[in-house]
Amino acid sequence: MSQFGIIGEGFTDQITIENILCGFFQASDLEDEIQYLLPPQNEPDKGAWWRVFQRIAGEEFKNDVLNNEFVILQIDTDVSEKQNFNVPKIDENGNLLSVESLISKVIDRLIVEINKEDATFYQLYKNKIIFAISVHSLECWLIALHDESKMTTEECFDELRKIKFTNFPEIPHNFQVAKKYSKYNTLSQPFLIREHIDAVVEKDTSFKHFIQQLQSISP
Repeated sequence: MSQFGIIGEGFTDQITIENILCGFFQASDLEDEIQYLLPPQNEPDKGAWWRVFQRIAGEEFKNDVLNNEFVILQIDTDVSEKQNFNVPKIDENGNLLSVESLISKVIDRLIVEINKEDATFYQLYKNKIIFAISVHSLECWLIALHDESKMTTEECFDELRKIKFTNFPEIPHNFQVAKKYSKYNTLSQPFLIREHIDAVVEKDTSFKHFIQQLQSISP
């Protein structure tokens, strides 16, 4: 049984989560206890929000939860208003939801999918399920790590590509951002140091929400 299974939108999200876990728990060997459930490591990166929904609504997810100590569900909120996702970013009065409210509504939506075949499943196993809801994308967490002057929740991939990487020696100054596993492994290397995680907690609310769920875990 693995310590953590990760269901995410793509490989880039998974490796970032993996480095965060290793840094938070200060366990360099923890990577051996992390399993990529979606997308799996042996197939092309076809991750997307709708595939996360498909996975958690099916029988496979029950096995995921039973065969891992914890399952992390990572999903971005950038397209939460799309059909079948159905989580508006504004309230009934037309006001923009707070980050906390949006996260709560996305989690409620995911729980609906989890309980599709068994209405009691989430309640029975909620202590094993961790939500990594990135507002509005996981790249926003990386911006908070690398350049707080660009702090935003909009178009974070494009903004990340504009950053001049000078804060961490492990990131080459001429580093070019691309949607590749190796690139995001490099980008998220600073998360292997706990103090860098703690710094981003103070800057990004959705990142803080994820980290708070890890605080009661002893891997």
